[in-house]
Formats: sequence, C-alpha cells, structure tokens
Amino acid sequence: MADMGYVLTPYFPNQFPHMNLVAEASMLINLMDESLENREGYAYVGAMAELVFLNCPECLADMEKQNHVMNSVPSG
Repeated sequence: MADMGYVLTPYFPNQFPHMNLVAEASMLINLMDESLENREGYAYVGAMAELVFLNCPECLADMEKQNHVMNSVPSG
C-alpha cells in the first residue's frame, strides 16, 4: 500500500532544510531583470527538479528522514 501526494516543503522548514534553501533562492530571480517577469517559474521548475533528483544528496536525505520517497527519472 502506498500513498501519493504533494509535499509542500516550505510548510515544514525544519524537516526539509536543504530543499527549502534551494526553493528560497528562486526568489532571487525576481530581482534580476524585469524581462523575466511572469516567466521565471518555467526555467526554475526544470532546474530545481534536476538539482534535487540528480545533484542534491542532502535533499534526498531530508526526504528519506521523513519517510518520503522521491520518484526520479530512471537512469540508463
């Protein structure tokens, strides 16, 4: 038996410190250039997914500590 759902890590900053640091850094995009207004999320979502799934073992450890399993892109 398994449950699927969406985890809102900003609601639980103590449980997901590494993932929240990366997510909060995305707010800097809003300070960069007005030409990115209303489009900043498109690039961020892909970059965030790649970082968490492939390059952030600390993020995955945060999830594991809370008994969550991140589904990532299959290798190979």
